[in-house]
Amino acid sequence: MLTSLLARFPRVAGLAAMPLVLMGAALLAPSPALAHDDGAYWHESAAAARNPQWMLTLGAAKKLTELSLPGTHDSGTYPGVGGDIAQTQTMPIRAQLDSGVRYLDIRLKYYDPFALRNCNDTYTSANCEMLVFHGGVNMFLPFEAGVLRPTLAFLKANPSELVIMRIAKETADCDCNPGPALNTLLEREAVLDGAFTGQKYSDYLLRSSCPAPDQLSLGVVRPLNAKPDPTSCDARGKLLILDQYLGGTLAANHYYRHNGLLSFASATFETLRNNWDLYDRLWLPTKGHLAAAAKSTVMTDFYFNGIGGANGGFPYFFASGHANPATGAARLSTGLVDGISANASTYPDFPRTSCGLGLCTISFEGMNTLVADYLLRPEFHLGNPRVGIVSADFPGARLITAVASVNKGVSFNRPTFGYTLVTPDSRRYDPGTWTNRQVVITPHCDVVCVANRAVVSDDAPNGVSYTLSGGGHSVSFTTSPIRIDPKPPTITAAATTPPGASGWHTANVVVRFSCADTGGSGVADCPGDLVLSKEGTVTSGLKFALDVAGNKSDASNIVTVKIDKTPPAVVYRGNLGSYAPGQTVDIKCEAMDKDSGVASTTCADIRGAASSFGPGSHRYSATAADVAGNTGSGTASFTVVAMPGDINFDGAIDCGDQAIVKAAFGRRVGMPGFDARADVNGDGVVDIRDLSFIAQKLPAGTTCR
Repeated sequence: MLTSLLARFPRVAGLAAMPLVLMGAALLAPSPALAHDDGAYWHESAAAARNPQWMLTLGAAKKLTELSLPGTHDSGTYPGVGGDIAQTQTMPIRAQLDSGVRYLDIRLKYYDPFALRNCNDTYTSANCEMLVFHGGVNMFLPFEAGVLRPTLAFLKANPSELVIMRIAKETADCDCNPGPALNTLLEREAVLDGAFTGQKYSDYLLRSSCPAPDQLSLGVVRPLNAKPDPTSCDARGKLLILDQYLGGTLAANHYYRHNGLLSFASATFETLRNNWDLYDRLWLPTKGHLAAAAKSTVMTDFYFNGIGGANGGFPYFFASGHANPATGAARLSTGLVDGISANASTYPDFPRTSCGLGLCTISFEGMNTLVADYLLRPEFHLGNPRVGIVSADFPGARLITAVASVNKGVSFNRPTFGYTLVTPDSRRYDPGTWTNRQVVITPHCDVVCVANRAVVSDDAPNGVSYTLSGGGHSVSFTTSPIRIDPKPPTITAAATTPPGASGWHTANVVVRFSCADTGGSGVADCPGDLVLSKEGTVTSGLKFALDVAGNKSDASNIVTVKIDKTPPAVVYRGNLGSYAPGQTVDIKCEAMDKDSGVASTTCADIRGAASSFGPGSHRYSATAADVAGNTGSGTASFTVVAMPGDINFDGAIDCGDQAIVKAAFGRRVGMPGFDARADVNGDGVVDIRDLSFIAQKLPAGTTCR
């Protein structure tokens, strides 16, 4: 089987050739030491430990660069395809996370496993999918089902945790970029634990717009029943994707940082040539780097420790020092005997085994045990040290807890603790949103547990301190923000323009409402301006304000105004329009105002004999002012019409009219004594024609002297 795989995957063959020779040589050396299982190395498919929530008690203000995080190298190789040379893990992704791992290393190809072809711009098919590879070895592990879903399901069940996931194209020069396909996948509805969530996969990711690692805070612990908040930059409950070799194809909300651009402080290793290089070329650089990380006070440095070995030997050997991959296998002997072919200065950190007569076999020790033992030293637990990410092959419970325990205040192998938030009517409360009611906080543990509180009644913008006890353990942490505002907002109303001196307005009145929610959730709804346009006495009515928490204000004060926009009317009544000289003119003037009333007027009646007004048109006008200040006016016009020949305008043609003609007889316009009235026919001269006209109109039998 191994021979066929090596033939099919030349790169693996190259990796494998050296360790096979070396391992054969090692078998000729002294016999392996006794069986060895100290818990730092794990070659089983079950979870190595039960640490799904070891980050629960870390402070919300803790920054990413201040953490010490256990991780796995080539995390998706647990299917074991390719045998010992290609396998670096045995636990499935969820088991790794449940054991306490918080860093995953995922290598992907966009690949057609049926056509055995890379998928890219020039080749695609319905069989193309994102698959985990290690070098040229296909692990036949789909990314969505085998990596993404178990990771997000873990975070959903354990919102106190975070997971950093490096996603790299395998290899860097492969024409199999999974980036575009990953973009598409991350925008689909997330299916977790076999159920549709109503959320997109990308809702669980920390976005690239969030702060850099040295400024990125863990944040508070969210409730189990909360929806993911894609806009939040709290790292807890989020997947932090570090992409590499994807050519910048991921959308901004699909990754946290480009791994190649992230400044890691990493150890420098020489290529491993054989098993014996484990000490000088792998362990000593790692040891120095861990020490440097613990001493460093520069919190901008993000430390990374890759402690797995590949070239020059099997990954399981560098992790365990064992003669075979089994968890409890014996250590492999170096072939050196302390006291004969070596002394105390030879591989001083390797164990001395099978001792007798002062002589001891020097056995190999795996990196997992070496690191786990080293991290027990005081310098990793005094002050505020950190070692950053420690990425291992086949990590066991002791290595995982050794790395995680560098973080102060964490505990392991204990029950799981969580909580939910609901309103009194059992509706889900979304953290950080406003409510006007108490919030019920309910513990959720996998053992019988009690909490230090059951309800939250006061506003808690920074969350509340929550303690859960059960199964012999007690944990305290800060919950998500709980915003409670039981007080209603206030509202007042006022006219924007004052009335006139009399208390009346002569135009529309705008009533403006002022709303406030001092120290509360803020005003959500405040009535807009109300325009009062009806004339007379008008009120603004009852208006209310609402705040964000749903509280309703008391009714606003009522604004009462008096509006009179209409000028007063001046009306002339009884006007006949045309009068003969003998008629009587009797026109009455009246000023009226239906709202504020008439304050003053020049209105006067027009009375008298029509002849007293003289012939022709006559026009009269009057004004009025109302109490509000509006002014109005009215006019009346009439005409007094005289009979032809009625020169003296007394309503009759008689001897008086003839006398006027006689008095001006013979005179022309412009001459002294000319009387225009006597020029009856209007030809500019008073003559016989004018006198004859009058004479013809005189009543029969009339004789004038």
